[in-house]
Amino acid sequence: MLEGDWTAAIDALLKLRKDAPDLHTIEVDGMMYVALRNRGLEKIRSTDLEGGTYDLALAERFGPLDAEARNYRTWAEIYITGASFWEVDWGKAVEYYQQLILTAPYLADGSGWTSTDRYRIALTKYGDFLAQQGLFCEAYEQYQASRQVREDPSLEPTANFAYEECYTPAEPEPVLETLTPTPTLSDPAAATPTLESTPPPDGQETPPPDNQETPTAEPTSESSEG
Repeated sequence: MLEGDWTAAIDALLKLRKDAPDLHTIEVDGMMYVALRNRGLEKIRSTDLEGGTYDLALAERFGPLDAEARNYRTWAEIYITGASFWEVDWGKAVEYYQQLILTAPYLADGSGWTSTDRYRIALTKYGDFLAQQGLFCEAYEQYQASRQVREDPSLEPTANFAYEECYTPAEPEPVLETLTPTPTLSDPAAATPTLESTPPPDGQETPPPDNQETPTAEPTSESSEG
C-alpha cells in the first residue's frame, strides 16, 4: 500500500483474510477500503470506467465513499450511459455528454474519446438527424454548438446549408384567379326571361286585360222600330 500497488495490496489482504479471518479485522477492513477506493479512481482515470465503478462499489461495502470518489463514480456512470445511446439516440447522447463538459471534459473510455470529443460528435450527428427530418433551424443550432466546442472546416458547408434553409423565406405560391364566364345571348340559360300567362284556377274566369274596354251590345234598328 505504501508503494501504491493497489492490486497487490488487495490480493495480500484477501489471502490474509482467508488464512486468518479473525486477525485484526477492523484494520484489514480499513485497508481494503483504501485499496479498493484508490484502485477504482486509478482505473477511471486510465479509461477503465466499468472496472473503476466496480471497485468503488466494493469499497462502499467497507464504508461510505468520500466526495471525490462519489464524483468520479457519477462521471463514469454518465459517460457509460451516454455511450449506450451512441448511434442509437443522438439526442440522448448529447444530453448526457453535455453534463460532463465542465466537470469531467477529459474523461475517456477504452476508445480514447474524451467526453468533449463525444459531445462534439454527438452534436453533429444529432444535427444531421434533424436535417433529415426537415428541421433545419434545430439542426443549425446543433451544428453551431458543435463548432463552438471545436471548429471543424468540414462541417462548414453543412451548417451553411441548414442556415439558408432555416432563415431564407420561402417564395409565396402563385394565386390562381378563377374566371367567371360571361353569359351570351346564344346561351339559352342566359336569355331574357319572358312573362307567361298562368292559367286560372278551376271555376274562375280570366280577368280582362288591362287598358282594354269591354265591348257592349248596340241596339239594332229592328229592335228600335218594334
